[in-house]
This record gives sequence, C-alpha cells and structure tokens, in this order.
Amino acid sequence: MQQSQGGHQVVVLDNGAGSIKLGFEGEANPRLVFPNCTAKPKGERQLYVGDALLEARELGGMVLRRPHDRGFMVNYDLERDIWQRGFASLAAAAAAGQLQGMGSGPGGGSSSSKSKAALDCRAYSLLLTEPLFNFDAVRAATEEIVFEEFGFNSLLAAPAPFFSLHHICNLPVIAQPAPQRPLSIPGVPAAAGSAGGQVIDSAEAALATYGAPVRALSAAGVAALTAAKAAGAGVIIDAGFSAAYAVPFFDGQLLPGGVRRLGLGGKALTNLLKETVSYRSLNMADEGLLMERLKDQLCWVSQDAVADLHRSNPLNRSPHRRDVVLPDGVHNLRGYVNPPTAEVVAALSPGGKHHGIATGPWPAKPQHIIDVEKKEAAERAAAGAAEGGSSKQRAGGPSVSDQVLQLNNELFMVPEALFRPSDIGLQQAGMAEVVMQAVAACPPGLAPLLYGQVVLTGGCCNLPGFAARFECELRTMVPSDFELVVLAPQEPELTAWQGASAFAAGDNYWQCVRTKQQYEEQGGGRRDR
Repeated sequence: MQQSQGGHQVVVLDNGAGSIKLGFEGEANPRLVFPNCTAKPKGERQLYVGDALLEARELGGMVLRRPHDRGFMVNYDLERDIWQRGFASLAAAAAAGQLQGMGSGPGGGSSSSKSKAALDCRAYSLLLTEPLFNFDAVRAATEEIVFEEFGFNSLLAAPAPFFSLHHICNLPVIAQPAPQRPLSIPGVPAAAGSAGGQVIDSAEAALATYGAPVRALSAAGVAALTAAKAAGAGVIIDAGFSAAYAVPFFDGQLLPGGVRRLGLGGKALTNLLKETVSYRSLNMADEGLLMERLKDQLCWVSQDAVADLHRSNPLNRSPHRRDVVLPDGVHNLRGYVNPPTAEVVAALSPGGKHHGIATGPWPAKPQHIIDVEKKEAAERAAAGAAEGGSSKQRAGGPSVSDQVLQLNNELFMVPEALFRPSDIGLQQAGMAEVVMQAVAACPPGLAPLLYGQVVLTGGCCNLPGFAARFECELRTMVPSDFELVVLAPQEPELTAWQGASAFAAGDNYWQCVRTKQQYEEQGGGRRDR
C-alpha cells in the first residue's frame, strides 16, 4: 500500500453515537474527540457542526440533531456533514503538526474556520467502528459515503469491542490496580475526600491506566488473566451512549450467540436526569446539552444506595448536594457548581460526621466567575453600597439574582438504573446480570476464560464508582471456583480507538480491508471477511 507523504496511511474513526474519536494509526490517543451531533441555538441561524460545538460560548437552549438512533446510523446526510467537518479539523491538526499530504478534498467546501484545506482522502485508508450486528443497508450507505463522496482508497469497518479486546490482550498482565485520582472537594483536605490508591512505580502506573484490574490480583487471578489473554478470550462491556452490550470473545473472535444487550446508555441517563429535575425543581426539558454536561460532571455510582439516600436528608446537610448556578447569558455562559457550605465542609473534613464516605465529584468554581465576583464586590465597595444593592451576594454563594438548580440524590439514583433497570420500569437485567447471561449462552468450558478477563469500556464506565460497584455485584453471581478479573481502563471511552489505532498499524490490517476497486466491482453492503 502506498504511504501518504505525511507518513500515515490510515485514518482511524471511532464513530460512537455520542462522540467521535478521530486520529491516525499508531498514535496513543486520538487527535480529536467531539460530539457526534449538530446544535442550533433557539432563535438563531448559527449552526454548530461536530467539533464546532466545543467552541460554543453558551450551552443553554441548544436544539440537538443526532445521526444515530438506538445505536444505528439513520441520518446519512447529517453524518456525512459531521465527518466532513471532522476531516477538515484533522487536516488542520495535522498541518499544525507539520504533516504533509494535505490538499483539496472531495465533497465541496467545509464550514471549518480552522483550515481552508481538507484531508486528501484518496491517500488514506479508513478504519471505522460500526455497531454490533449492523444492518446491510446501513453498511451499504456507509460504504457509499466513504468511497464515492470522500474517496478513501480502502475501508475496514468492524464493531468497537473487537478493537477493545485487541488492545487489552496485547497489554502485559498487571496485578495491581492503577493509582486512584484523589477526589477534590473545595475547602476539604485532600485525604478526606479520597480513599487514595496504591502507589506503584511510574512505568507500571503509566501502563496501568490502559487496563488495570479493579482490585489487586492474587496468584490465581494473575494465572486466570494470563490464560485469558493467551486464548484471546474475555467479555467486553461496551456501555456507550445508546445501550450497553456484553460481548464474549474466544480466540479473538466474537461469539455472536452470547452477545447480550441492555437498552440503557448515556442518552437514557441524561433524559432520566432531565425528567427528574424538571419534575422536582426547575423545568430543564429543553436543556439537553446542559443536562448532559451536568451528568458527565456530577453523577456517580453509589456502593450502597440505601445508605446514601439516608445521608442525603435533610437537604441542607447532605454531603451529596450540589448547587448548580445556571447560565445567565452575560458573565456565566456555561454554568458552574457553587462551593460547598461551611457545614458540609466540616462534615466531610477529618472528625466530621461524613468523613471518608464516598461521594461524587465537586468541580471547582471557574476562575473567570471568581474574577467577575471580585470585580463586582470592588465596584459595590467603591460606590459605598452598604447593603450590596440589587446584586448583593450570600456568603459563599451566588448572587441572589442567579438561578440555582439544586441536585441531591438524583446524582447517584439516576446511574442506579444501570444496575436496577426495574426501578424505572424497564424489565431487563442489570449490568452484572447481563454478563452472567452472556457467559451462560457460551459453551460451558469457556466460562473460566471469559470470567478471567472482563473489560469495562464506553463512556458510562467513566462514572465514579462504576467499576467497583460492577465488580462487587458480579463477584456475588460468579461461582466461587472461578477467578473473576475485571479490568478498568482510566479512559474507557478511548479503549476502542486505541485498539483500532494499534490494529491499523499492524500488518494484519491490510489483509482485512475492502478496497475501492472491490467496492466498485461487487457493490456495497457485502461482508466477505
């Protein structure tokens, strides 16, 4: 295969329903990660496409359009526009990195303001992730876009769990969990908000971020993980935007009869949080993008939901309460979380009532908000306003004119639906039970190998506490004579892209691709691999 002038041959595109990860083969991390959607502010003509949404100044009142529904591509024209914008931004990033091989791309001009050039797709192959059991019609439409509209010279489309397994199996066995990131709570000593983590040497710590176990492994656990890696066996948990899948593998091949699906993902959790908040507090029905951001920032998985529900009452003393100051359209354009009250800080500090308990993230107040508050305070002092005027502030709180959204037990009860779908009326198995069903559907002799390597991938696995809760629940279901090893990468949403990047850099990649010539001779939608 002829190599492009910049040294890269393959564009790697992890086309998730919620976000797109885009970069080149052989690289450790994607160049671009951006939402797989378009957004239009209400009452305005401006349209944000793909990564342009990352530059939007305001998040409120956005009308979103997504090319995926229930995990499958349904709007091909919209997806093409998002890809086109992404390829143009990738060209700009490559040009900034002094890479060559850029030129005018097919498909017309791009709305990107970063670069007037586009990726010369004719010089590249495309590695694309697709949903499990993708429809032939969707695959044919995808190949038409890739070959006829963008002009890539070849294509490989495969499910994301395949690349996740490829990535994890090529890593050496790691017996110790990765160091935990301390939980930072404003005003609380670091040791009070974090259980810490086992300190290991820097080289192993860097490697552990890609696939370390949730708990330290015994000798039997190391042996089970080693055997599973050697056999190319395991269960990939792909908890993404539209749904969560348990995908068993053996000898590096997917076992289609064992795949199980839970119809809950990041989108359903966002909608559930939005509906719950709209019923209890403020109407946030039209603030999908803002609520998705709050879910990603603040939600967490409880290890004991009943105990945390008791701690969350009363509201003014709850260690789980977060006061979100909503955007005002002037200085505060994205919203922020107000610092904890003095009473909550005392309760979480050493010697306090709630010291050492697990709680969710607490993002610090943005610096520009602090600067604005200092400026307003100085102006009031200069004017000699004894009462602070109409914009006076509460001690440690937002301006009285600000709109505050109070979140409390919603932050851990919404993710609880992943483990107890019946709580929201969904008669399906929870995350741990889905894995049991997947393994039970495979040949019984494979069970020790499958339980020996269970890998957590997908954006939902980023929720704090998810890995520990999942491992604890699954351990109670797995027979005691089987070793259970759960691997939890620190960036689970990037695991599939990292595996795809490594696979594209190997020699086996070129034996699996479908060339443009084959597409022209055989038509679209065929799978001959």
